[in-house]
Amino acid sequence: MVLGCPHLHRLSALCCERWLRGWVTETVDDTALVGEYTSIALDSSNKVHISYHGWSTDYTTSYLKYANNTSGYWVTQTVNSGGNVGKYSSIALDSSDNVHISYYDEANGSLKYAYGIASDLSVSPSVHDFGDVVAGDSSTPLEVTLSNTGTQPCHITQIALSDMTNFSLDINECASPSIGFGSSCTITVTFSPQSTGAKNTSLTINSDDLDTPVINVTLSGKGVAAAGGGGGGCFIATAAYGSYMESHVKVLRDFRDHFLLTNPVGKAFVDLYYTYSPPVADFIANNDTVRLMVRWSLMPVVGMSWITLQLGMWITLALIGFLICFMGAGATIALRRIRLRSQV
Repeated sequence: MVLGCPHLHRLSALCCERWLRGWVTETVDDTALVGEYTSIALDSSNKVHISYHGWSTDYTTSYLKYANNTSGYWVTQTVNSGGNVGKYSSIALDSSDNVHISYYDEANGSLKYAYGIASDLSVSPSVHDFGDVVAGDSSTPLEVTLSNTGTQPCHITQIALSDMTNFSLDINECASPSIGFGSSCTITVTFSPQSTGAKNTSLTINSDDLDTPVINVTLSGKGVAAAGGGGGGCFIATAAYGSYMESHVKVLRDFRDHFLLTNPVGKAFVDLYYTYSPPVADFIANNDTVRLMVRWSLMPVVGMSWITLQLGMWITLALIGFLICFMGAGATIALRRIRLRSQV
């Protein structure tokens, strides 16, 4: 059916027409055999709500259907279905934009009424402090739950963190643009401080919820230096590679935990590193050119650390000794040949 036309006909698509320097048509529902007995209403934000009738393709079941464009695109749902329901619908919205529809149930010869509460989005928790986390390490992931307690779908338009350097975001099932009525989804946030000091961020959730279209979750935490016992982060490597979870950084952390923190000399080196490296790491993290240079300079260190983890310290030292001897012998032979040629 084409709304606004002087003659109404059932079409395979229900269209809504609006006056804007001429007629503009939009497809609301492109399923077969829909569009009879329409009624239209506008909410407080001038979004369009439509009730209408539809049939199954075999004409055995009819539907009362409802559509709205509150999210910026058309979303449809079936309000009621049966032998022959949904004719002569009339729709209205109250002061809270809740939807009210009256319609005819021909099979039972009765007038029916449907009531739908607008989407109502809530979040839990709304505030969270991750506490102290060793810089370069990661907190226990926090699950933020979004719940729609209304009877209309809620459409998420954006989920974002204001600080993506020290906090990471996994949208999980909330990546779907719509949270069904009576449904919920979870977002996971992890605190991974790249340097010491207090860190704060805001998790912002934008939706078409009429009461709270923007929800902010306040998150905070503090990056701290590691105690002498270990477990800390590789500040410079983390700054260079961009994440403590990066594979090269993990190799260096594993080398530290297995070989440096297992002896007094290694522990002293780690303590010294944690004392003086955070300012250097902050400088590296804020300069892309320096980050690239540091990544290249760390490659030999990462390589030797990986070999050590695979073969063990003594085999690696023996291998290094063999390579030094081999290179020394090669250099000696090369020098002798050069001298012999010069004497000829």
